[in-house]
Amino acid sequence: MKKILLILLIICCSEQTLSQNYVLYSDIRYDSIAGVDPNLLSLDIYKPIGYSGLRPVVVFIHGGYWNAGDKTQVLFGYLANLFTDSGYVFVSINYRLSPNPIDTMLPTGVRFPVHPQDCSNAVKWVFNNIHNYSGDSSKMGLIGHSAGAHLVLLISTSNSFLPNIGIGLHRIRATCSLDCGVFDLPEELKKAGGFVPRRAPLINAFGRDTSLYDDASPQFQIIQGKTFAGFLLVHQNTSDRIFSNVRFRDSLIANGYNNIQLFNAHPYNHQEIATMLGSPLDTIGETDSVMSFFRRYLIGLPTGVKIESNPILNSFSLLQNYPNPFNSSTNIKFQIINYDRVVLKVFDLLGREVKTLVNEELIPGTYEVKFDAGNLPSGVYFYRLRSGDFFDFKKMIITK
Repeated sequence: MKKILLILLIICCSEQTLSQNYVLYSDIRYDSIAGVDPNLLSLDIYKPIGYSGLRPVVVFIHGGYWNAGDKTQVLFGYLANLFTDSGYVFVSINYRLSPNPIDTMLPTGVRFPVHPQDCSNAVKWVFNNIHNYSGDSSKMGLIGHSAGAHLVLLISTSNSFLPNIGIGLHRIRATCSLDCGVFDLPEELKKAGGFVPRRAPLINAFGRDTSLYDDASPQFQIIQGKTFAGFLLVHQNTSDRIFSNVRFRDSLIANGYNNIQLFNAHPYNHQEIATMLGSPLDTIGETDSVMSFFRRYLIGLPTGVKIESNPILNSFSLLQNYPNPFNSSTNIKFQIINYDRVVLKVFDLLGREVKTLVNEELIPGTYEVKFDAGNLPSGVYFYRLRSGDFFDFKKMIITK
C-alpha cells in the first residue's frame, strides 16, 4: 500500500525531486484543445542534477499501438535515470490516442495524422522552452518505442509535420527507433490481409483513407533534398523486422544519407528492447550502442562550431575563408562525410601554430567556424584541416 501511495505522489506532483539524479517537472501542457483531456497534450521534463550550463535534450515518445500508453511509463523502467545520469535533459510526451478498445468505425475516433501532429507540437514546445529547464535546443534528439518508434521516424523525415510548424528537420540531431513495426503502411496492411488481430489496430490508428497511407509511412519520406538526423534503428531478429529496417537504411544510403546505423537486438523480443535499455541485466550491448549514438550526435558538437543544413554529403571540402583579406575576424567553412576526429588549426607564414579552432570528433555535415584574429599582426596565414585521410589547407590575409 505504501508503494502505491508513493507512486501516486510521484505522478501527481508538478515538481518533485525523485532521486539524486534528476528533478521532475510533470504535466506541463504543450497545447490546449477544447474537449481534449489536458493530460494527452502534456509532457514531463527530467532535469539532471549536478550539471552546469545547458545540456543536450532527448525527447521520448511512448508506444502502445497508437491507442494506449502514457508518458509516465518511463518512471517504471530505466530510461529517465539512464539519460539524466549521463547529463541529458529527458522529456517524455503524451499525445492523443486512437479508440481503446479498438473501434474502426467510431466517427469521432482519433486517427492519423493527429498522433504525429501532437508529437510535433510537443517537440516545438520543447524547442521554444527547454532552455528554462537547462536544455540546449540546438542539441536535441528523439527516441521512441513501438508506435513511438514509428512516430519519431515519421516526424524526423516528413515535411508535413515539424517543417509545417516552423521547425526544420535539421534541428533534430539524432533519432533512435526502438523496434518500429510500420515503415511502409500499405505493405503492412497487405501482409495483414483479412487477419483481424493484425489489420484492425492499423485501421484503428490510420483510418480508411488510403490517400494518406504513404504520408503515414517513414519509408516514403526518404527523398533527396532534405536534411536528416543521424539514425539508429534497434530491431528484433525476425525476418520482417530485418527486412523493413534494412530497406529503410538502404533507401537513406541510396539517396545520399549516410548517417544510419542498425542494431540487431537478438535475443530480445519487442517489449524487452524497451525494458532492457538501461538495465544492468542488458548483456547484448543495446544500452551502450544507444548511449554512444546520442553521445556522438548530441555531445560531439563542440562549442563555437556551427553546423549548417546540408542534405547530401558527397565529398570532403575546405572552403576559402570569408571575408578575405580581413581585419578582425573571418569565417571558415568545411564539409566532412565521415564521423571522425576533425582538427582545424591556424599557422603563420613560418609554420608556427597560432591557434587551434577545432579538435573534436564530429558527425558528417557542413560546419562554419569563426576565427577571431585578436592581436595577431597583419600578414599571411594558413589554416589547415585534417579529418581521417583528408587533408587540405588555405591561405588567408590579415590586414590591420
